[in-house]
Amino acid sequence: MRSTRSPVGAIPRGPAGPASQGGGSVETLLARDFGPAIPLDRAPFAGLAPGDRIEAWSFAPPALRRQAEARLAARGIEAQVRSAWKTVVHALLEGEGPREGETLDLLYPVLPDADPERFLRELHPAAELWPGQATLRPDPLPTPPGEAPACRLLRGADGRETRLTIPVRVRAAPHGGRALAACGWLRIVPAGAAAPALDAPWEDPVERALFAAFDTLAETIEHHGWRGPGPHFDRLVLRLEAPLQDLPLPTGAECLSLAEALHEELYFGALDLLRAAAGLPAGDRSLTPGEVVPRIVPVADDGPVRLEITVSPPPTGAAARRAPATAPAPELETLDRPMTAGEIAAALEGFGGEALVVRSRRGRPVQARVRAGRGPGVVVTGGQHANEPTGIPGALLTARALAAEGIPVALCPLENPDGHALHMRLRETAPRHMHHAARYTALGADLAFVAGGEGALRPRLRDAVGADLHLSLHGYPSHEWLHPFTGYLPHGFESWSLPRGCFLILRRDEAWADPARAALEAAAAALEADPEIAALNRRQLATLERYAPSARPARIGCVPVVEGPPLPSPHGAPFPVTLIVETPDETVEGPLFRLLTRAQTLAATAAARAFRAALERGACPGA
Repeated sequence: MRSTRSPVGAIPRGPAGPASQGGGSVETLLARDFGPAIPLDRAPFAGLAPGDRIEAWSFAPPALRRQAEARLAARGIEAQVRSAWKTVVHALLEGEGPREGETLDLLYPVLPDADPERFLRELHPAAELWPGQATLRPDPLPTPPGEAPACRLLRGADGRETRLTIPVRVRAAPHGGRALAACGWLRIVPAGAAAPALDAPWEDPVERALFAAFDTLAETIEHHGWRGPGPHFDRLVLRLEAPLQDLPLPTGAECLSLAEALHEELYFGALDLLRAAAGLPAGDRSLTPGEVVPRIVPVADDGPVRLEITVSPPPTGAAARRAPATAPAPELETLDRPMTAGEIAAALEGFGGEALVVRSRRGRPVQARVRAGRGPGVVVTGGQHANEPTGIPGALLTARALAAEGIPVALCPLENPDGHALHMRLRETAPRHMHHAARYTALGADLAFVAGGEGALRPRLRDAVGADLHLSLHGYPSHEWLHPFTGYLPHGFESWSLPRGCFLILRRDEAWADPARAALEAAAAALEADPEIAALNRRQLATLERYAPSARPARIGCVPVVEGPPLPSPHGAPFPVTLIVETPDETVEGPLFRLLTRAQTLAATAAARAFRAALERGACPGA
């Protein structure tokens, strides 16, 4: 396994992209240096004496932790510096893992006031990294009061034991609740002593910088009076510099990345604070604060941890932009990476039909095409959440196939061009990261839940082809999604934290139950009939069962399914039937990208055909 580092300084300091239309100057809310990631020249490290022993848990990368151990050893201090997040997995990778032919029983702690699967989740993906050697089970011994929880490692037939402390503390989280969060920790045993003089949480510089960002945002919200849904600003940039390294793992698309986790924490933490200030309930998606952009910048190991927060005022208007210059349209069936804006425009132009356009927050065209046909039509969309890339070629391929059969189709393959532009910029330096800052529009909104803007195109598409079926193609994280500083699982998105294969979400009116169910079952059958897709689903579902048995989903065959009523829409009456196809596509490239694009197309086309067939049989309201 190899560590990878993004180019130092590769992400620009200022906000990327166009300036606010008519906006004012950028305001710096905070610029603060938190010192080195492991401050050996500061307390409590500076006060250590020869013969002392120290165990520390830090958010610094492995190489920097090894350097700290060596520098302390040169002072006559016995030191071990472990990772403060994904502690057990990092320890296994750094020497505690099973030797060849050795078994390792991992007994994870269960705390009385915590989710019983809390520390089981943290062990992911140990069993996949050491298949047949590592087993996972809850520890029958309780954690003594006042002690940090620990995972016990029992080795081989004789059960030789190693205890790995998992440093956590209870914190106030930006969403308003209390969270059991990863934290720095110090255990110092003075020379000649048997018991530690200090055994307690230690707020290391990365941790301090993150929570300083939350504190600064809370103060700024109060100072600027950012009440109500917004918009409050054009772009809020949270730039955090620290020594950071990604470690891709040899299982699935997994990657240990504190840089990615910090992006996620800053982005969703900022939205949580803004949502609370607006008086909106947790999970509400009508917030429209402006664009929130975390910029996580890896620096050299001797570089300081630094935080800079800037904000620009709301624009007074958005000038219309030209459509992106078309690039040669790629072969969609063999495409192995996210499409550029020019490629999407070229493919849409090649689809033909009548053009429909609205404008995004930043004035980019949101482009659609309508092809006439016979019978009830279908609306096909992709790119609502712009960091979910396979829905875009999937929508183009689906619309092409349905139009070839004479079915009326209204197609918008990229509903969120501002988010797509941000996603492509963020991918330049971190292609393996999820980049959920690009999920929403430049208004900071989910376009399906706020009036006007990009979402205003949907009712026009529906009216253009008389559609009662909306095929909405989406994606979700291809590897573990975690928020280590605010409770481990992503607040409000807990069920999305581990991939579960390609799955389906059906939203329908009760009166449309029969054709809707026909569409769902046909889509599931199409996915299960593909051997590669079925194998992916079974593999990921087995992993989900291992680490999150309580999250076991309802299924049709090997395809997870979720059913419910239509969600309220600010764009008029919602579609009576919406089928959402979800693939674990965030961060993927290569053969897996092609496979997931195929999954999008197979499920969507099968659903549309079955839905129309059911209508032709009379399975519709009032029949």
